[in-house]
Amino acid sequence: SKVLGMGPAFLHDSRDFPFSAQKGAYAEVYYQYHIPVLGDQFNYSELMIDFRKYFPITKLNILAFQLMSRSTFGNVPLRELPRLGSATMMRGLMRSCTIWT
Repeated sequence: SKVLGMGPAFLHDSRDFPFSAQKGAYAEVYYQYHIPVLGDQFNYSELMIDFRKYFPITKLNILAFQLMSRSTFGNVPLRELPRLGSATMMRGLMRSCTIWT
C-alpha cells in the first residue's frame, strides 16, 4: 500500500538522558490525515499519544510510567493498523540479583 499523511505534531522532552532516563518527562502527540495516493483507495486518519514520566526512587532505582495510545479511523490498510509492541513500547528492564542464603 502507498500512503501519504500530513498533520500537526507536538513534542516535549525534559528527560536527563533519552536512552536511559532517570528523571524528567516525555510527551508526543500527533494527528495525521492520510489521503489516497496514485489511485490507492485508503482514506483514513491517525491519532497517537505517548506520555512517559520518570521518578528517581534511589540512586540505582527509577520508577517509570508510560501511557501510549495509537488509534486509526477510516479505511486503514493492514500494514498501518496499530500494533502491540515495538522498540518504544512494551519494553522493560530489570536487573537480576543473586541472593545467597
